[in-house]
Amino acid sequence: MRTYNETLYDRDTIIRFNRYYLANFFKKNFSIIAVGAAVAAGYSFSVGEWETAVLILGMIVAYAILTYVIQITTRNKALKKSPIAEHPIIRTYLFGDEGIEIDGRFVHPENVEPEMRGPKSRTLKYDEIVRIATGREFMVIYDNERRTYIVDLKSFENPMQYGALRTFLAQRFGKRFK
Repeated sequence: MRTYNETLYDRDTIIRFNRYYLANFFKKNFSIIAVGAAVAAGYSFSVGEWETAVLILGMIVAYAILTYVIQITTRNKALKKSPIAEHPIIRTYLFGDEGIEIDGRFVHPENVEPEMRGPKSRTLKYDEIVRIATGREFMVIYDNERRTYIVDLKSFENPMQYGALRTFLAQRFGKRFK
């Protein structure tokens, strides 16, 4: 199996990934907390504790707002600190039978200071991968060195390749592939 992907890492990718991360957080974590708090608020209403119920519902809203503000702040810090916001790179992923060959290059190498290091190349063996998470836009690969690789799902050579890769990774990783 050989599947090729070129993912552009730039300012827009940071923004899109943070949006993806926030949506996943709300879907997984916030929903559980909100349901539990809503049940507690419902119980408080049923026993006549209106003030407690309103306070709990207010805390749900405050938690949602605070989560959003923290994510926006984190995104803005990433945009300020990340060198890819100013000097985008293209990261190439070649998925093979034994691992992923990862390479990269600057989009505009002529605009990069000479002392700035370019993206490192490496081969990531499948045994080194802890888990792979997929969403509508990204595949996120986590390795045993605590590195994260973000693969843009729209950047495969063709959609059929991603389907075959998805099947291969699901068989290879089982529950560690979502």
